[in-house]
Amino acid sequence: MREYRDIYEWTAPRTGCTIALGRFDGVHLGHRSLLDRAVKLARTHQLTPVCFSFQESTYPRSNGLGQLTTDDEKVELLEQIGMEVLLHPRFESPLVDMSAHDFLHSMLFERWLAAIVVAGYDFHFGKNRQGDIDYLLSAGKDLGIKIEIISPFVADGEIVKATRIRELLRDGVVDRANALLGRPYSVRVHPVRGRGLGREIGFPTINFPWPDLKVKVLPGIYAVRTGSEALDVDAISGSRSLKDGVANFGFQPTIDPPNREPVLEVHILDEVPPRIAELSEFPPDMVFTVEFIDFIRPEQRFDSIDELRAQIGRDCDKARQLLGTRGSLRDSGG
Repeated sequence: MREYRDIYEWTAPRTGCTIALGRFDGVHLGHRSLLDRAVKLARTHQLTPVCFSFQESTYPRSNGLGQLTTDDEKVELLEQIGMEVLLHPRFESPLVDMSAHDFLHSMLFERWLAAIVVAGYDFHFGKNRQGDIDYLLSAGKDLGIKIEIISPFVADGEIVKATRIRELLRDGVVDRANALLGRPYSVRVHPVRGRGLGREIGFPTINFPWPDLKVKVLPGIYAVRTGSEALDVDAISGSRSLKDGVANFGFQPTIDPPNREPVLEVHILDEVPPRIAELSEFPPDMVFTVEFIDFIRPEQRFDSIDELRAQIGRDCDKARQLLGTRGSLRDSGG
């Protein structure tokens, strides 16, 4: 897929295109239904599938709310769906000051040669959100552009929306959030040196500061999967697999003094290559992906390290159960 952050660098094909319009802040199941439809229409009518979406990091208040999907993650997901072009500008002037009329006529019709436009039921566009789907349908008809509006996507009785998914993650209900996303919620993180307590008590962890832009999950213990090129790369295919793990996101209240900022600690349950197991720390530029699969329990303070060790053993048992893995655990003393 070709990404254009300067949208004026892209020249539309003469055959025209199908354009999906939206914020797509999460690329959740509702977004996917719209994007899949746009790709299908493009294939059916032999058009180029195109997505127009502002960079999430440039939306007002986006960073304060937290992102479900970073700009880079959105690019990868759109490519997997089948988009061939992503028009991905910053949310700033002069584009955001363009009227709905000018955007539809000057950009969609004249510059991008849109033959089909696909948008959601609650889509607004143009300065001060003046354009809605009624205007899009009416003006599109006058220009000869086929407009298709996608109805709300309902999963288990509720409309799938990014605001709801954020709420679920902050409440620790990651299994439900994942169901609405259509994939596990994940973060990409860089390792930092920890206190070394996990290794001392038999449960070594890889430690990560939480990425600034992503929605924070509720502090607590989670069943996770994690991966990095350092952990497992098939020398022939270059494919990467994720390792089962148990994670603590929080302030380490049992250790004095507790952290001022929450830290993500991941203990890998799967066997890892010996050269990795022997490392006491990883290069700070290494990137790990951590997928949150299910919530185990809230973070809590223990009266002793022995109590903490025993509880971690039980957490590992629970994580293996939730992740569907097999094999016995080491004796945790619990």
